[in-house]
This record gives sequence, structure tokens and C-alpha cells, in this order.
Amino acid sequence: MFCGLGIYATSASQFELMILLGIGIISFVLKRYGVPLAPLMIGMVLGPLAESSLRDALLASGNDVSVLVSSPITIVLYVILIGALLYTGIGRVLARRRQKKTVDAASRDSESVSS
Repeated sequence: MFCGLGIYATSASQFELMILLGIGIISFVLKRYGVPLAPLMIGMVLGPLAESSLRDALLASGNDVSVLVSSPITIVLYVILIGALLYTGIGRVLARRRQKKTVDAASRDSESVSS
């Protein structure tokens, strides 16, 4: 409510109030379904910087994309990034399988006790 009052006091714009309402609804939905907000905020802050740096690198190289993987340091960083993504993804899949097995075992145990 205070954010709405502040926006209306500074600009007196109903459009900006609707933007505030839309952002509030989106953040509620994201929070409701457990989407972490910190990576989203980091992406919103660093995204434009990364885009302008990529544009500068491509302009300096004459639109040659191979400049992004031309040094050994960048290749090592890409390998580390891919490894981290795979490690996280495989860890989540294995955790879900373990959780499903635990739930299945618990339901079988409760069925055998009630019989």
C-alpha cells in the first residue's frame, strides 16, 4: 500500500499503479510456486550489462562468434559452467527419485499395516 501511495504521490499516474499491481501479482505467483527470486533479480540487474558486453565483443571482432571461445580461459569457464549445470540437474533428478521411493515405501508400509 505504501508503494502505491509513493508512486501516486510522485507521478500521479494510474499506468504506473497498474504496473505496480502487475509486478505484485507476478511476484506473488512466483513466490507461491517456490521460484527463487534472488537469481531473477540478479539476472535483471546483470542482463543488460552482459548484453552490452556481448555486443561490444562482437563489434570488436567483426561479428565473429568464435571470439567467445577462442582462449583457453573461456573454454575452461564454459566447461565448469556446464559441469555445474549438469551436477545440479542430476542432483535434483536423483533427489526426486529418492523422495518418490520413500513415499512409495511409506504408502506400501501403511497399506500392509492396515490390512
